[in-house]
Amino acid sequence: MTMETASDNELILIEPQSDQFILAIQKILKDHSGRAIRMIGTEDGQAGDYAEAMRPHYPESDISITADTTDVPNGALVVIFEQDGAALQKTFMPLLDGAGLTVIAPVTDWHCSRRPLYLISIPKSGTHLLYGLAEAFGYAPAVTTEAEPLPGQWYCLEYTNSHTSARDFFVDSVRRSPNGGRHHPFPRTPTLFMYRNPLDVVVSEANYYHRDGNTLFAPYLSGFDFEGRLQRLINDPWALGSIRDRMGVFTPWLDCVNVMPLSFEEIVGSRGGGSDAIQSRLIWSLQLKLQIPGKPSTYARKVFN
Repeated sequence: MTMETASDNELILIEPQSDQFILAIQKILKDHSGRAIRMIGTEDGQAGDYAEAMRPHYPESDISITADTTDVPNGALVVIFEQDGAALQKTFMPLLDGAGLTVIAPVTDWHCSRRPLYLISIPKSGTHLLYGLAEAFGYAPAVTTEAEPLPGQWYCLEYTNSHTSARDFFVDSVRRSPNGGRHHPFPRTPTLFMYRNPLDVVVSEANYYHRDGNTLFAPYLSGFDFEGRLQRLINDPWALGSIRDRMGVFTPWLDCVNVMPLSFEEIVGSRGGGSDAIQSRLIWSLQLKLQIPGKPSTYARKVFN
């Protein structure tokens, strides 16, 4: 499906009782009668029952039953009855590129309020933007914990540091933790990883790291002008390593199946020099993956400051 913008998509998540589905469908069709309706399921299941009951009341709508969401047309009302969180996420995935969709589905064990969230970011890649996005989604800032993370809250992997590299976590943390950290909740917890164009990262470093109070290593850079700091940060063989070194230790996060990458350039939208369509598509994809209700446009207005 070709998508112009996802700003008019909406995800509605309801408790999985029949009357809640009926009320949600009636509310949507009150203002949007005639739109295509796709019931995801089988003729002899809930999808078939709902389709049969609705057709006499909405004769102008194309109401059909499909086994999955692969060929859902733009602008459709999509009703999904899957109550297993992992299976629901798989059902959502073909809808990533949809436009003008209204998706009604049950609240599951993977709902954003029922699982915690880890945040990881490369330094100078928009860390506070990432925090703001998580909080716009409704996650409370717990930041750090020594116990089991609580649902509906966001955390750093280690201490109060969202800049935990994959090498530090997989090697050093494993070495320090009892039983190699095998009981750590990370493998079972959704995680957002923020990255940025390395050229912009190193310029941001050169503008920030030398200032007193910003970093512990400010004295190491404060004796240089901007050009000197930039050259040292691009290729420092002694202390900080090259920009390649500093970025490279984060790249393994991209291979972790529970990690969802997003870039600074995608999330800032037009107010930050990017694209509103790309921003909306990213937010919509995160809504589907984290099972967060609402419209992308609502979250987009809250994210970039």
